[in-house]
Amino acid sequence: MIKREKFIPIGIASSVAKASGFDWMKTIEIANKLNVSVIQLHLNQFKPEFNWQLNLAERFKQIYIHLPADFNYKHPFVASLKNIPNAPLLIQHERYLNRDDIDFFIASRLPLGFENDQQNYLYGYFDQLKKLHYLGLNIAAVIDLPRFYHQFIGKQDEKEIYNHILNVLTWCKSLQISVIMHTIDIADYQPKQASWTPIFEGILPWKEVLTFSIKESIPVKSIIFEYEDFPNMEKSICCLLYTSPSPRDRTRSRMPSSA
Repeated sequence: MIKREKFIPIGIASSVAKASGFDWMKTIEIANKLNVSVIQLHLNQFKPEFNWQLNLAERFKQIYIHLPADFNYKHPFVASLKNIPNAPLLIQHERYLNRDDIDFFIASRLPLGFENDQQNYLYGYFDQLKKLHYLGLNIAAVIDLPRFYHQFIGKQDEKEIYNHILNVLTWCKSLQISVIMHTIDIADYQPKQASWTPIFEGILPWKEVLTFSIKESIPVKSIIFEYEDFPNMEKSICCLLYTSPSPRDRTRSRMPSSA
């Protein structure tokens, strides 16, 4: 049986350390236990005394830092980046990225992970992603597939949302823009943690999206699980690494197997 990580690296977010205040060291401890090669930490828990080289650079192949809504590019962490040989990807939500932030990322050439997050217009994220790319940002597309459904189900049907996600992925391939997938599965479309399930056990079209990504050689840089508890995180990683669910195994999914 082929590990899926031979195709797409797997990582975890510091959400899994919620019970420990999203602590960086606790997240690293869990990542080591799960033997993943990618880690995503939140800037709010940054401590100036943190040993970047020892705790992160020598352990993980990819490192992401999720920015807060009120990110200020004068934050002491930004100053510390000059001492880091390979700058981590800085992730920001669509609705929190302002003009000053854009100017900062253009000038600094630091890598920006641009994550979908607004509920006004399904195609707005794609439009803004294109604009940021053509402005010259060093950009990656962070696709939070559950959020697309939470924010637009009822306004657009499932097939339209699904096909739109595939269109974004295809465009990223055409320009070789890296993609990061923020990943949970859900039992229903209510945006609450109680509805979260391990991947492939819910209603989201993860099997179809991942199969499409591998088949079409979408430049997916990593899959980041964002569960807030260890059991869902661990089971999802095992499912993704070692199982190959077929459409008949996912009777709860209402999504087409192709666009």
